[in-house]
Amino acid sequence: MELNSTLNIHKARLIRNSIIMAVFLIVLCAAISLALFLGELQPKNKLGEISNVNYLKISRGMGIKEIGAEIYTNGIIKSDKAFFVYSLISGKGASFKPGVYELNSNQSVPEIATLFSLGPRSISVVITPGMTLKEIDDYLSSLKIIPKGSLVEFNINTIKDELSFLKNAHTLEGFLFPDTYIFFIGSDIKDVVYKILNNFKIKTEPYLASLESFKTEADINWLIIASMIEKEVVSENDIYIVSGIIQNRLNKKMPLQIDATVIYAKCQGRFLNCPELNSEDFKIDSSYNTYKYSGLPISPISNPGMQSIKAAINPEKTNYLFYLSDPKTGKTIFSKTFNEHTKNRQKYLMI
Repeated sequence: MELNSTLNIHKARLIRNSIIMAVFLIVLCAAISLALFLGELQPKNKLGEISNVNYLKISRGMGIKEIGAEIYTNGIIKSDKAFFVYSLISGKGASFKPGVYELNSNQSVPEIATLFSLGPRSISVVITPGMTLKEIDDYLSSLKIIPKGSLVEFNINTIKDELSFLKNAHTLEGFLFPDTYIFFIGSDIKDVVYKILNNFKIKTEPYLASLESFKTEADINWLIIASMIEKEVVSENDIYIVSGIIQNRLNKKMPLQIDATVIYAKCQGRFLNCPELNSEDFKIDSSYNTYKYSGLPISPISNPGMQSIKAAINPEKTNYLFYLSDPKTGKTIFSKTFNEHTKNRQKYLMI
């Protein structure tokens, strides 16, 4: 009897010790696993190490596992599995927002997950009067708002039914209204285009109501004229007179001979860093060359601001047919005859 009791006590001790050992091993494994897991959540790079910037695009419909694999493949995090587990446990994975994110391997998994849940970073951008379609494309793509070339290559025909003022437009040139805009990094190109064009419509319609040609929404001559004024005249005091001169020359079937149109043709839609014109440039065979071809260019040569648009809509009536800008003062010099203009060229331009 005593022997059985002793055996039972010994057996109970063995079981208890086994349980304690098992619990200890489980706790130890859990602690080790937790330590490893927490370690894998930390930044891949050591403190002070330089990391290259990576841009990750999260598309609509991408799952946590797919996103984690993408980040891991790009060398930003230590473990895609740790990213997956953390995103699920923290609940942040349920609120990941599509867009393009700027990441580096100095960021921890919690930091990256938080970033994804907050959404892509917004940027305030300023489109200044006179910028061209290509220059705006360069600008927005340099900020990672859109892919390079996507604005230039945007098919305007896909939105003409929705925005009827584009009916006779060949490109977006002229319609990208200069203003301050807020965009997200990695914005959808169509969202960017719609935001700018809706602003154009809101800002210009009140001034276009009295313009007969605009009522048919088929004539954009006023916008072409505004785009030339924007690049030609420095002083806002002179733009209405220059607008009138353009109308006078059109009425008399005279070539407009506007230098800005030649620059646009020479540098293929860019003014920034375009070399000065030489005598050969005025012979360029382009529908934008108003020295070679009479009438207006085929489309706008810049995206004009509101002052130039107002001037194009309301030209000042004068007898002037010529103008030039004094390179020293920026003042616009007007003349009624070619002889007067020739004298002014000799006086102000030393030609």
